[in-house]
This record gives sequence, structure tokens and C-alpha cells, in this order.
Amino acid sequence: MKDHTDILTPIRTLAGKVFCDASHQFSPEPVKLEKIYVIEKMSPEERASTGISVLKSQDNLIDLIRHSVANRIFQHTTQKENLINCAQLVNNVEVKRLEIVHSFTDIQDMVRVVEEDFKI
Repeated sequence: MKDHTDILTPIRTLAGKVFCDASHQFSPEPVKLEKIYVIEKMSPEERASTGISVLKSQDNLIDLIRHSVANRIFQHTTQKENLINCAQLVNNVEVKRLEIVHSFTDIQDMVRVVEEDFKI
């Protein structure tokens, strides 16, 4: 996986970030959102392998708000709308925490765990 970086485009930042264009074969039609995975990066010492945990609804809501771009850039009135939208998501879509070890070598493990969760 680490060898296939030709699809990545460096972004001019000090953080060394890269961009991957995911628009190829992207559906222009709306699709049903079945699950949301909130990614939690773990160190190898904290977690031996990738795993999925189910949280209480209020914890899921806090995670969605915490990871929302709107929470950081919108005005106070728009933050209220974001809170409502996040609450609707938690009530209508299954939200889980995906705990991953942050490394290229564990990507296949992450894919396997998500596929098993979807029973693919």
C-alpha cells in the first residue's frame, strides 16, 4: 500500500499533507448513508489492532460535533444548525468509533474490520 502513492498530490503546507482525488467513479446520485465511523487514532501501545466500538448516542453526538468543520468555522447561529444536523444523524444513522493504529501497514486490517462490520 505504501508503494502506491502515485495517486497522491502533495499540498503546499508545512505539515507534509497530501491530497487524494476521490471523484473518480464517485456517484453523482444521492446514496443512503448507512453508517458513520468516527476515526480514533491510537498508538500501537494503546491498541494492538484495529477495532470498532459502539458508544452511547450522546457520545456519538459529541464525536460528530467535535469532528465537524462547521464547529470551527461557522458563526454561533450556524453552529446551532450544525448541532441539530448532527443530532439528526445520530438518530437516523448508525455511528461507531473506528479505532485504528496509524500506519500504512495496518490499512488492510482497517478495511477488513469495516467489511466485517458491514458483513461484506
